[in-house]
Amino acid sequence: MQSPILKTLLSFVGIPLALFGPILGASMAYWMHNLGPVTPKKLDVSFWGVSDPLEDLKTEDAKIIVVATSNGANLENLRIGQAVLTNNGLSPILPSEQYEPVRISSKAPWKIVNVVSSDKGVALSWTKVDDYNFVSEAALLNPSDNVFLTLYFTKPGPYTKKTDEDKPILSWKARIANLDEISNSPDPFKKLENITWLLIFHDGPSTVFLVGLFLLYLFISLILLRMSGLFSKSSLIAYGSVLTMATINLCAAEAGATYTFGMFPFGNSPDNWVNIPPIALNGFAFVGLFIYSRKSSP
Repeated sequence: MQSPILKTLLSFVGIPLALFGPILGASMAYWMHNLGPVTPKKLDVSFWGVSDPLEDLKTEDAKIIVVATSNGANLENLRIGQAVLTNNGLSPILPSEQYEPVRISSKAPWKIVNVVSSDKGVALSWTKVDDYNFVSEAALLNPSDNVFLTLYFTKPGPYTKKTDEDKPILSWKARIANLDEISNSPDPFKKLENITWLLIFHDGPSTVFLVGLFLLYLFISLILLRMSGLFSKSSLIAYGSVLTMATINLCAAEAGATYTFGMFPFGNSPDNWVNIPPIALNGFAFVGLFIYSRKSSP
């Protein structure tokens, strides 16, 4: 005969699976059907804007004078941009499938001085076609591979300060088998700034960790509830106690997964500070139930 704790624990897993399992299965079947016989390629690019290094270094405290030249001519206007190319598809992009590798083009008056791939991620070699175009080598890009890029721009004429209206405008093109186009992804930092309520995102190992931690917390909660006598009988208090603790456990597990797998794991960031209350509340609930169970026991 199953114990009440095990029975309740299994119900928290079994009931959602019974309710949402068929819906999830149908959604996966429909999604696989839409993919077709050949999995489409998906290549995304995020361009995070530019900075003005000449202006940034021109401070009274630093007392630095920087002069940039190209082919003997001074570069009065210099901008540095950051971008990342990501294979967000489900299949690799092979060199043999790249009939025209990735090309970066800039609109006049901004010229591309150089394109450099970071050692982090896939390091591509870039070749200058003309003042406004650079093309990459054909290379293997597996799913989730990233190509981190630093781009250098200049334009003729006297120096002008960086403004939103006067900045390099780029286009990204490639002719790759089963790839419609290179999609422009929004700046992730601006996307976070525009979120006014709640952001929860977990995938892969993070989801497994979250579910496992939630079940562990729930198991401890059920033991403490039974020790305290709040889970000994079928009543509204018992059901309310289980539901309350399960909610706190889930929030704490999500916060723990964010700490471990988030953008700034175990770092000093606003994202981590926001996740402290659920973990603290979960700990206080455990301690409170334990003290209550000791006082209520004969």
